[in-house]
Amino acid sequence: MRGALPKHLRATVDVASGCGLRQGEVFGLSEDELDYEDGRLAKTAQ
Repeated sequence: MRGALPKHLRATVDVASGCGLRQGEVFGLSEDELDYEDGRLAKTAQ
């Protein structure tokens, strides 16, 4: 599945499967909620 997606969308599969997120939750993430250095997903206060 991941390999069939365009390169810019492949990370959505990693986040969804690794964090147990549903489609709407994955597509609702913003860039600032992803911590690439620590490999974490963090909800930011709004």
